[in-house]
Amino acid sequence: MLPHLYAAMVGSSTLGRAAAAKAIEEMRSSRFGELPGLVGEAFLLMLLDPYVIVHKAAVKALRRITPPKWMDPTVAAALDNLIVAYRGENDQEFLLECIEAKTSMKRRDALFATNDGKVLLALVNGLKPTLLLGNGHYLFLKALAGVEGYAQFALGLFQHCQYDYETDYALDIVDDIPFGTSGDHAAAFVTAMETDPLNVTVFGTFIELLTRDGCWGGALSIARVCVDAIPNTPRERARKLHTQQLMWRIEFEHLVSQGEIEAAFAVGESWQAAEREIKEIHDRQEKSDPFRSLLRSTSGQ
Repeated sequence: MLPHLYAAMVGSSTLGRAAAAKAIEEMRSSRFGELPGLVGEAFLLMLLDPYVIVHKAAVKALRRITPPKWMDPTVAAALDNLIVAYRGENDQEFLLECIEAKTSMKRRDALFATNDGKVLLALVNGLKPTLLLGNGHYLFLKALAGVEGYAQFALGLFQHCQYDYETDYALDIVDDIPFGTSGDHAAAFVTAMETDPLNVTVFGTFIELLTRDGCWGGALSIARVCVDAIPNTPRERARKLHTQQLMWRIEFEHLVSQGEIEAAFAVGESWQAAEREIKEIHDRQEKSDPFRSLLRSTSGQ
């Protein structure tokens, strides 16, 4: 089949060249590397092809294969040309595919975070957030975690999340904020938390990252945002108390780490008082609804 593939790659038919790129996309990287050098040279020509259908198909193929090292300089130059050409266009989806291909290619370079990474992150910041949170693009964005400005970019995505799956993807991106740097972005964490203050998953992830890096003040600020967002009504009282307990737990651990034992004991007393009140609320609910305790004991069995 090799003669037919090569003939299609260099043929006059744009549809034929695009189909050849699709065939290469379906190859494994190891199989592509086994092909003669002429095939690699023809593939480079497809990346530089002036016809949209051809160079788009070639870039899609790059997401599935790893070209041999000798092709890297030309592949990088071709992607740079496409990024420049599509930067002012309306086709942000393809621009993002070019950025993804360039990121995958350069991410292991020693100077990626200070050179190409900065440029690519700046380009990503100019794209629609809804696009970044769809079609699995969030996976490659994590490769930019070591680039300066990644945390602000990641935390800024939350204000654009409309669906649960978008929030999950944004959390996955935030989870890669480098160790020891979360405290530098405490205010951005609080702003992101304010977009959905009742989201328990977001709250838990943010608290874990901030306390991991010793940013107790930031963690307390986030906890207060969540506590304040819960109405102080009889219906929501237990939920508010549970959230306050989480806040006091953070404060307790911080005080103990600072050696302020007496202050920590005072916080512990507040936690215990809340625990007693929660129990009283549950007891009242069971008295008003006798089936509640029955269902609880049945589920425990």
